[in-house]
Amino acid sequence: MLSGILNSDKAIAMNIAIMRSFVEIRKIIIHENNLKTQLKEIKERLGEHDVQLNVIYDAMENLLDEKAALRKWRERKESGLKLLNRILNRTRVRRNKRKIELQKLET
Repeated sequence: MLSGILNSDKAIAMNIAIMRSFVEIRKIIIHENNLKTQLKEIKERLGEHDVQLNVIYDAMENLLDEKAALRKWRERKESGLKLLNRILNRTRVRRNKRKIELQKLET
């Protein structure tokens, strides 16, 4: 360009410097695009990790809820057949103890 019109060493050196600067600018732009794609990939990975972490947190929460429900179930008041069976077993034990005591007294 410039060196074609002005046939001097200074013009040739300037032309080479200009071309080198354009090459460097092109390298920077290519590198910047690579960085942009890498950032996009990182953001996508982070998004996937967020989803996976949410799944893990939900699973942990469900386990804790199940444990709490199990604890409540075990600590509930007895009612119905279980309560009736327990009462009947107590009375049977008392009757058996009384029978044994009476038998000891009779002998």
